[in-house]
Amino acid sequence: MITIHNWLKDLVNVTDEELSVINEITETTFINANEVILKQGQVSNRIGLILEGATRTIFTDNEGNEKNLAFMFEGEPLAVIDSFLNRIPSSVSSITIEPSTIIWTDYERYTTFLLRFPRYNTFILSALANWFADGKSRMEYLNKNSAKEKYESMCKLHSKIIERVPLMYIASYLGITQHTLSRIRAKK
Repeated sequence: MITIHNWLKDLVNVTDEELSVINEITETTFINANEVILKQGQVSNRIGLILEGATRTIFTDNEGNEKNLAFMFEGEPLAVIDSFLNRIPSSVSSITIEPSTIIWTDYERYTTFLLRFPRYNTFILSALANWFADGKSRMEYLNKNSAKEKYESMCKLHSKIIERVPLMYIASYLGITQHTLSRIRAKK
């Protein structure tokens, strides 16, 4: 299982003091599969790191139709960043796909940590830049012309999705029907 220390040491040189504070301001929780972590319309008060498991981010329209927007796995941050940082209602929901272990901190402890260790602001900006670049890449392949091209790009760039995410969520994510997805997979 991934630890916060191992995850951070690959990104930044963590001091013992910083690690001690991180341990003090975080808590680890286990969440069963298919549980809502954050409901659309709520303000996100937590930011986390998935230690084990998988989640999905969805948008639900006024008619109750769900659109899968993203999947997160071990070693990836879990946050609805605009809601968390700006203290506004979330436009999406986060739901576990698998039983998941997540390490969390809340907004108050997070901001206090950044005030005490301001060098992490640069780290956060870098992480956000990477996150936005991933989102841009995702938008590019999801807007390809054919369903087959979307599927092939997803498989190449995000193999964990095809290995661990139910097909109905993948079809929604790609913007195609389950029938079309099954047909594409059958031709492989």
